[in-house]
Amino acid sequence: RPLRIVCLDDGLAETLLMLGVRPVAIADREVWETWVVEPPLPPEIADVGTLLEPNLEFLQQLKPDIILSIPYLDGIKPQLERVAPVKTIGLYTEAGEPYRL
Repeated sequence: RPLRIVCLDDGLAETLLMLGVRPVAIADREVWETWVVEPPLPPEIADVGTLLEPNLEFLQQLKPDIILSIPYLDGIKPQLERVAPVKTIGLYTEAGEPYRL
């Protein structure tokens, strides 16, 4: 079965969609629809709330297998880890291999 992925960053979500991977939810759908626009976000992808304050109860209801996050959100990582394993990926860094999981 496909992984149930929640993605908390637009850049990561855009990368997933371009690779044909559809997350079950993202943060700040309104921001996506205002600023990212392309690719269009499929309507069945849920909105877990704001980037800095995702709705943890809703996250639990989604039963994700993994939450994809960014270094900027390390402050809320302990709360997110109570829901599912968290993988932090820094797409906009000079160090490391951003696409390596």
